[in-house]
Amino acid sequence: MKAFRKSKFLIGLIVLLALAVSAACAPPAGAPAGPAAEAQMSETTSYMPWSPVWRERPALAADTPRAEEQVLRWGTYYGQRYPYPFETSGGYAVSGMLNMAFETLFWMNEDGTLEGRLAEGFTASEDETVWTITVKEGIVAADGEPFTAEDVKKSIELHASPNTGSRGTTYARFIKGYDAMRAEENPATELEGITVIDDLTVQIELTQPFRDFAAILSLPHRFLMAETSHYRPPAEDETPWFVGHGATGPFMIATEPMWVGPSEPDSFELVPNPNWRGDAPILEKVILKYYSDPQTALIAYENDEYDVSEKYGPLEAAELLEPGRATSAEMFPFQYEVSRSFYIARDLPPMDDTKVRQALAHAVDFKVIADTLLRGMWQPACQLIPMGWPGFIDGECHTPSYDPELASQLLAESSYGSAENIPQIRMHVGEAGFGGQVGHLTRIAQAMQQYWKQNLGIEVIIERSRDVFLANPELYQIVRRSYAARYPGLSAVCENASPIGTYNRSRAESWGPPEAEELCMTADSTMDLAEAIPMYQEAGRQFFADVYSIGHFTEPAYMLVKPWVSDWNSLFGSLDHGVRNPEHLFIAAR
Repeated sequence: MKAFRKSKFLIGLIVLLALAVSAACAPPAGAPAGPAAEAQMSETTSYMPWSPVWRERPALAADTPRAEEQVLRWGTYYGQRYPYPFETSGGYAVSGMLNMAFETLFWMNEDGTLEGRLAEGFTASEDETVWTITVKEGIVAADGEPFTAEDVKKSIELHASPNTGSRGTTYARFIKGYDAMRAEENPATELEGITVIDDLTVQIELTQPFRDFAAILSLPHRFLMAETSHYRPPAEDETPWFVGHGATGPFMIATEPMWVGPSEPDSFELVPNPNWRGDAPILEKVILKYYSDPQTALIAYENDEYDVSEKYGPLEAAELLEPGRATSAEMFPFQYEVSRSFYIARDLPPMDDTKVRQALAHAVDFKVIADTLLRGMWQPACQLIPMGWPGFIDGECHTPSYDPELASQLLAESSYGSAENIPQIRMHVGEAGFGGQVGHLTRIAQAMQQYWKQNLGIEVIIERSRDVFLANPELYQIVRRSYAARYPGLSAVCENASPIGTYNRSRAESWGPPEAEELCMTADSTMDLAEAIPMYQEAGRQFFADVYSIGHFTEPAYMLVKPWVSDWNSLFGSLDHGVRNPEHLFIAAR
């Protein structure tokens, strides 16, 4: 009977996968300058995520004939549409464009070293709880106001504030006074741990040592800006304004002020910043255009309506890479380590039973899903530490293996005993594919749904919306989640995989094993990386043994770039949504 059920299930799964991939299912073939040089990152490593297609395109020579109109056009179909630097929600295009206007304190190089951007350098106390940052002298914002240490303080406080919706808020949690600022009653308006010493010096005191603190200040989610660009808190029942004149990068936002609210614009523009301290930008304008869905955006790209695409998922990327398509020579994998997974609310029945979570994990063959449904463009992630990073263990896999018999046994041993006693499980998937087609994340969820029904007899309801943030955490036991290790420091892995890094921070304690979180925190505070690595490894084992989430895939991001864009590597030259030296970009004559 078991053999029959398994055969029947495999036939059904093959039909599902065939529908997903259609007929073509074969996979395509330094430390910052200044006095703080001694306080660089604790480790260096090359950053080369797994990808079935890896190639780079050399930059065009500086003397390449240029187009008469120097306008870079960026197309997107998801994420935010407005240039609000506190919320770079998902979209690579908006994040990339914001990186052309706003800056961070440091640049992160691919070898893990830092170099100054807004900062001249930094020093750290022996126990790395007090960080002193020196701001570069002479930085002037687009409106003529100087950028000072006071702007560093206020920008970080805005990221820490619950009022701005910043994705950078959890990265400020180590700063003294963070909990007081996040308090529900009488919250503080300033971070106690940040002190302005003088116009060019700011001191940041942490509640505990944090080895990679300077590294997180290099991330685009930590954009800083002159005070004139700061978020303006709204009056009661009003939508906040954001004014972008305080940009310090090569470009500035052309439209001012910017309304942040439900009525979002379909496009916005950047123009050169007249007070930029470096070489004058070659581009006269950078335009973002928003499209309703990936298909409409792709048609516009193929019609040369824009030059750089938003990222594409595995199924679209596989199709666009097929030999003979013009896009096959224009598709590049972006250096970005992402793990797609579905987080489990452990406080909602039946997920409050570890054996139920383990049963669900062992009941799904994610290798089959990756190789067939995802056409080999993604692969299952076996460890919390990415491949090629310090601490990755060759040959080990910490994620639960596919074992239907063990899955059935675990379910029987659980407090629920059988599928008949399992409360209704609801699963939420948020993805841009909702604009017109079922996207790859929904197809993964559907495959999991079928595995659970056939191997365990458990029925799971899948509900979808355009954005994962629309999911009500009180309604869903399983919610789609992605995390990204955005710099080559192991604290990045724990930060994004831990409960504190989850999409719903108000219920953070329900999303992961506290023992693993404690291990991560201890490892982050350990200055000797060799001593910290075993802690990160054990934290990863505990995360996966606890089944805090399910369905981990390593996901390279694929983007389309027209051949007349001068430098692909400049567009995606940092480790997270970054645009490196955008003032040197140009559009070549076609």
